[in-house]
Amino acid sequence: MKIGKVTCWLLRIPFTFPLVRETQHAVANFVEVETEDGLKGHALSTYPMRHGIREFINREVAPAIQGMDALRPEEVRNRLFLATARKHVMGAWNCAVSLVDVALWDVKGKALGQPVWKLLGGAWRRELPFYASIGGNGQRTVDEVCRVVEGWLKLGPAQVKIRFDADKTARDVDLAGDIAKARAVRKLVGDGFPLAFDSNNGYSVQGAIRAAKRWLTAAKTVSNGPVSSSARRL
Repeated sequence: MKIGKVTCWLLRIPFTFPLVRETQHAVANFVEVETEDGLKGHALSTYPMRHGIREFINREVAPAIQGMDALRPEEVRNRLFLATARKHVMGAWNCAVSLVDVALWDVKGKALGQPVWKLLGGAWRRELPFYASIGGNGQRTVDEVCRVVEGWLKLGPAQVKIRFDADKTARDVDLAGDIAKARAVRKLVGDGFPLAFDSNNGYSVQGAIRAAKRWLTAAKTVSNGPVSSSARRL
């Protein structure tokens, strides 16, 4: 079963946030791998560098893997590494190739009439705990954050992460507000509940230390991604 055509599009996908009336939109890469037999596999992501990923897949990936065996995704990835990476496998290259890889596994599952999780080795467990990663809290008030968390707690998550979704071009925009929200959520869930706070690289080193001292006061609390990876000086 040979690869006949590989295409990547950009899609504008509507979605909604709790307590936000306006419809939001995400721009996503949508990849389709079509075999010469007409079987199609798909993959979708909202990776950054979306325009670059689309052009790379359509202009370089597609011709490099046309005619290859669609049921051998590892071989396809090796070909792409040798043909297009030249040892540079970070950023857009990894994002693009992972989309093609997912689409190929989709083809394989459809061709064999099996769910992909079985082809990858089967299930070790039938049930798994989940955690609620709650975004958009930088724009919410303290009361709104707590209301959203209460809604998620009804679903029984094993832990909760509060994302402030900071503007990465600025630092410590609303540090006091983030601290107030973090302390309110901790009070809501109790001291023994696993809780994480993610500022999405929105703090300076000094701001991150100040915030951590205020919200890492209870057990099972994690501060996730407080500073940019470029902030090496402590």
